[in-house]
Amino acid sequence: MSDPNAWQMPTFFTVDKGNELRYKFKGLELVSHQNFSQCYQDMFVLCMLDGMPEGTFVEIGAGHPVISNNTALLESRFAWDGIGFEIKEHEAELYNQHRRAKIAVGDATTADFDQLFEELGIGPNFDYLQVDCEPASVTFEALKKINLEKYKFATITFEHDAYNDGTDVRDASREYLQAYGYTLIADNISVDDEHPFEDWWAHPDLVPSHTIDSMTCVTGETKKAEDYMLGRV
Repeated sequence: MSDPNAWQMPTFFTVDKGNELRYKFKGLELVSHQNFSQCYQDMFVLCMLDGMPEGTFVEIGAGHPVISNNTALLESRFAWDGIGFEIKEHEAELYNQHRRAKIAVGDATTADFDQLFEELGIGPNFDYLQVDCEPASVTFEALKKINLEKYKFATITFEHDAYNDGTDVRDASREYLQAYGYTLIADNISVDDEHPFEDWWAHPDLVPSHTIDSMTCVTGETKKAEDYMLGRV
């Protein structure tokens, strides 16, 4: 019997694909073997910010500190720092063991992110925000707990799980982020061709227009992350 969850297996960038990358960012050679994200999220962030070193991330729904993690590459190869946020204590314990960045434990839908950022002395501008909780409605509530009038993020990956939870959260999150000035860069990202689960965003105040132009691919159709990132769509 085939595994119904096989489509969720990660699709990694490897060095042999470097010449195909949609945007060849500075420091690409630092990705010496492969990345860590499930489907190129870390590479998307590096493309949008041209391989920026020493960036700052906020990782809501941090999960495992390395496996299918969107910030492990940024931290280990590009000297980024930031804060993880995770509701599961055992995942947070692993994060503390294997990562340099701090992690907070709690429910992101009731968190006081203002207080957290002030305690850490970070913001108001950040380079990457990941929002990935379960289910999609919780992800959206977590996003809304961050004061987007006060804090700004160069890039955002938002998990709407439209393949499973329908389009309500996807459509509402798009309206919400666009109202705060964010530009949709890649819509309906999927590991394969059939399960759209994320949208990828940028803020034009923090990302150059020429990068936004070269990376934007909004079609309304489901797009395999690797095909998008390697310029095949």
